Amino acid sequence: MDTKERFAITTGGDYHGKNILAPMVRVGTLPMRLLAAQYGAHITYGEELIDRRVMTCRRVENNALGTTDFIDKDQKLMFRTCEEERTRIVFQMGTADAVNALKAAEITLADGHAGCRDVQVIDINMGCPKHFSTSGDMGAKLLHKPDTVWDILTTLRRNLPCPVSCKIRLLDTPEKTLALAQMIERADVIAMAVHGRYIPQRPRDPAHWDRISEASQFIAPDVALCCWFTAVLLILRDCSGDLSGAQVVAGMSIPVIANGDVFEHGDFERLRNDTGAVAAMTARGAQWNASIFRHEGLLPLWQVKQDYVRHCIVTDNAVANSKYVIKEMIMKHDTHSLEGVEGKAINKCKDLHSLAQLYDLDDFYCDVIKHRTRKRAADESPNAAVIHQFDESQAK
Repeated sequence: MDTKERFAITTGGDYHGKNILAPMVRVGTLPMRLLAAQYGAHITYGEELIDRRVMTCRRVENNALGTTDFIDKDQKLMFRTCEEERTRIVFQMGTADAVNALKAAEITLADGHAGCRDVQVIDINMGCPKHFSTSGDMGAKLLHKPDTVWDILTTLRRNLPCPVSCKIRLLDTPEKTLALAQMIERADVIAMAVHGRYIPQRPRDPAHWDRISEASQFIAPDVALCCWFTAVLLILRDCSGDLSGAQVVAGMSIPVIANGDVFEHGDFERLRNDTGAVAAMTARGAQWNASIFRHEGLLPLWQVKQDYVRHCIVTDNAVANSKYVIKEMIMKHDTHSLEGVEGKAINKCKDLHSLAQLYDLDDFYCDVIKHRTRKRAADESPNAAVIHQFDESQAK
């Protein structure tokens, strides 16, 4: 079966009406991806991981947790996934070199080229404007290096058994964005997402929903319809409310996925309707309250935090990373919250047990640990020991 067909089947056939968790550094670890899926996310992106570090990893079956772990040369966990998310996980990579990108991607494909067992899609980050990415000529720096982009994407497509996608930002002019989009499409990627902001813009700046026609009107239809999800993303809302671009998308056979400024569940549908896109993606909306994916509406934040901590316990997530994500949730609603009772209590938590106690999950934590201990004792595999986690320095 063609790998694109395989991914289409596992995601329900196409991206029409799909709501997607965007890649988020330090936030998009396994507990958040599972939480988003619990609430209704159809596809979940992992956080961007740098190719050079991924290349040093070894793949380990963590039988005690029921996860697959990628451990770097310093014995630190780089990436953790599990069977539950196999059909919806997109692995995003930061890279500036085709050879390194291929070596890193092959690490994530389980048993070499036997199939895309651990992840569904390899995605290349071409839109991050932050220094840690651009300083290595990755992320948004690639937008001005079309030859490098072509080399990376075509190398991956020629050599990998799974689909390849990428995510970009808007360039200075519609013509430049269009030229890059057409080139990426010719590289035979399965998807292209375009963050609807320009490189200098930051999250506080409104995204542009109005220029979707400028980026998509000349993108050729996928005649074979094999690449059902070759997307040209695009652009978010501006104050003019001019949505004429939607007329162009309505006549296109290529599906479009839109990313940006989705802050409540209804925004998914509004973004699709206003732009003509077939799918919508959110980052900050999910970071602040992952129940944004529930069509019934947002849950109380306390319940969301409890559900998140449950996933942290089950997946043995690093306490520093877990605390970081919870702080991001509560700071959105009260910038002074970390100085309050809850914020101070979070800071005092030294392990997942104390975090569980803070969120009234002590019994749940004890039950999970008992089950894990029994399973470990019964398993004679050398990989049964729990592999401990992220470098604590990456999340204070």
